[in-house]
Amino acid sequence: MLHRCSHFRRRTQLLIAPQHKTCAEIKWRTQCKSYCRFSQGSRMIVRIPQLQINHPFSFDRCIKYSTARHSSSLASEQPNYEENDSLQEKENVDAQNTRIFWPSGVAKDMNRILKAFPRDLDVKKLAVGSGMNANEWPLISSAFQKQFLKNPSKFFRTSDELLEFVDAFRQKLDTDRSIDVSVSGSSTMFLFYPMFLSFATKSYYFHDQTKISNDPMQTTKDGAPSINDDVEITALKLRELTDLRLPHELYPRSNGLKRKIIYHEGPTNSGKTHNALERLKNASIGGEYSGGLYCGPLRLLALEIYERMNLEGFYTSLITGQEKKIMPHATHVASTVEMANINVKWDVAVIDEVQLIGDLQRGWAWTRALFGLQAREIHVCGSGDAVNLIRNFAETTGDDFELKSYKRRSSLEIETSHVSSLSQIQAGDCVVAFSRREIYQIKRDIERTTGMKCCIVYGLLPPQTRSQQARLFNDPNSGYSVLVASDAIGMGLNLNIRRIIFSNVKKYNGASGGMADISPSLVKQIAGRAGRYGTQFADVGKVSSFRKEDLDYIRTSFYEPLTPLRSAGLFPNSEQMEQFAAHLPGVTDLAELVDKYVMLARLDGEYFMCNHADLKESADLLKDIPLVLSDRFTFCMAPLNTRNMLARRIFQDYASAHAKLDRVKLDIYLPRYAPRTSEALRDVEIKAQIIDLYLWLSQRFPDTFVEQELAITLKTQVLSLVEQGLHNTTYNVKNEQNRSPRSIKFIEKGAYEQAYAQRKTYIRQTQRSPQVKKEEPKASSEDLEGLSRARKWLNSLSDSIFQKKA
Repeated sequence: MLHRCSHFRRRTQLLIAPQHKTCAEIKWRTQCKSYCRFSQGSRMIVRIPQLQINHPFSFDRCIKYSTARHSSSLASEQPNYEENDSLQEKENVDAQNTRIFWPSGVAKDMNRILKAFPRDLDVKKLAVGSGMNANEWPLISSAFQKQFLKNPSKFFRTSDELLEFVDAFRQKLDTDRSIDVSVSGSSTMFLFYPMFLSFATKSYYFHDQTKISNDPMQTTKDGAPSINDDVEITALKLRELTDLRLPHELYPRSNGLKRKIIYHEGPTNSGKTHNALERLKNASIGGEYSGGLYCGPLRLLALEIYERMNLEGFYTSLITGQEKKIMPHATHVASTVEMANINVKWDVAVIDEVQLIGDLQRGWAWTRALFGLQAREIHVCGSGDAVNLIRNFAETTGDDFELKSYKRRSSLEIETSHVSSLSQIQAGDCVVAFSRREIYQIKRDIERTTGMKCCIVYGLLPPQTRSQQARLFNDPNSGYSVLVASDAIGMGLNLNIRRIIFSNVKKYNGASGGMADISPSLVKQIAGRAGRYGTQFADVGKVSSFRKEDLDYIRTSFYEPLTPLRSAGLFPNSEQMEQFAAHLPGVTDLAELVDKYVMLARLDGEYFMCNHADLKESADLLKDIPLVLSDRFTFCMAPLNTRNMLARRIFQDYASAHAKLDRVKLDIYLPRYAPRTSEALRDVEIKAQIIDLYLWLSQRFPDTFVEQELAITLKTQVLSLVEQGLHNTTYNVKNEQNRSPRSIKFIEKGAYEQAYAQRKTYIRQTQRSPQVKKEEPKASSEDLEGLSRARKWLNSLSDSIFQKKA
């Protein structure tokens, strides 16, 4: 029997057990291949043999509804079908009357994709996990391939339903092509899985080669649901759990609230965030909706707002992934966007840098905050490329939308000539590089050439250290007048910069595995840091580069219009993954579960699934550790530097101890003295990250990660070591003259170590095979020059020592 959903205009099949003559128990099942979303308790008219009723509908359970009092009055109005063949005959007539066909050109693409369907091992594994007999896979998959192309009427009830599937198919196909994914194992293949599962349950074999009857209401001897029921329910729940076309419905509390979204749009240094914060300070106190919330992209920004609000007399708490500072009687909260509290009712909320909603890794956090916050006013701050997207979201949720545009408060110009020599560096300049090694090299060269001290800022530095370096640079009496930084200065730091100088415009791209030009939006964001309003350089900010060709690219990017964002990021949370895993008992690996979820996810054009490569790397490290799924997911979301072996090992040790419910030790030992080289400083920075990891996990698992106070103490010590290490790496002529001869090998590290390695290789080869006479490798001219310089330094140093003694 069929009924039409008045809510979404799709058909769903009503199946009635033949033994239920009085229709006292009615079981509902969907045959809609594109899942139809019904709200709990919605009512609709359904047509069934012998009666017509107004019946509540629910996907979550089989509805038991007594119709005895209706059957007598309605029996005369309905046609009388024979008990054994009424349903089958009726369905056959409906199928003949609703014959549908593939649109022109689609069947060819379908055929090309479905040829690889029987060879897709991912789909096979998913089907076997749902109860299919693995030995029957070749037969079932081949038959499905033929029937799906030959007779789409068996899989789609209406032409509209078929066209909707075709649209989804084309969208998935375009996505796989754009990211260069092979056909086999692509997300396109998983579109066919729910229909394949339904087809297999009606026609082929499952557990122990037990034939599934065509009777959709087949039950076992003890009355329990049959395998057919289990597989159908599994397919239905998988489609329900991965349907993300309307993500705002995941937050019912905010959906029932009439909110006002005010978008503060403008370039860097336009005062948009300042105006939003002024409204945050005036949030009403008391009542159902009270206080204010700030959501920032970085811990550094959250910390800055926390300190500023408290200094101005607004009691504000700080909540980030690593730390919580709860102020007594606090009325406001400053947090990172991932930690935004969507369970509290706020009067005013501020979401900063909202254009990051399109970020491939973290965009999901801004989407969650925008849809989930229960606030009467939500002020979002960002560039103009996200305006249309946020306006569309406001229309979808029924919220009011208001746009406030701002212009830059100081002028910004690109210099006509590039910086050809380091001697042209002046006080107030900021040189931007995109690798840690290059940052330290430029810092040393500037200090040697000009004699000016340099502050440095890059992503690996702890946030507190970055803030301390910014204060040194902004202070005209500190002695530090030049800044060398990465793109980390693009947000989160208020810097008194006169001129931005790009060392180059290429940055390592992890996706492509090579160097690529930085985006025009990043060029504008970094360049906009010059000429900050309210400083001695507020009249005009300047932008330049070390190379002429880079300056041409910067000029082109600067005047290029913004590209509007088309989609926002999504990613499942721990609860969604647990519900998804409950219907796939054969899949236990978290990385595989996430892959399956992403492949089955149904999205429209306004959303995309965020990159989860880091989560998969963390999941691979924990594969052999017996953690429950919720804890495993939380561990994999932790801020782990997966490229460092020490961090990976300690991460595994933490997880193993937590799985045993043991007390997790911090297991970090700091050096006694501050580092004097950039290599030694890097080791200390890694240990600072590990301490942050422990603090992050202690916020989620306080029962096992109990050394939080020790971690806070060591965090203070490691920050001091990093700051002293940065001071020690500052070039000083006097320090260079007083260095011991042993330290000269660090000065000429490349030439000295290369020559030493060649000599060691020659000795090892001659010892292994003395009978073979080999020529000793000769050092290159560069090696000889480096060694000669080292010898000259040794001689001059020894001469000066003897002269002093004399």
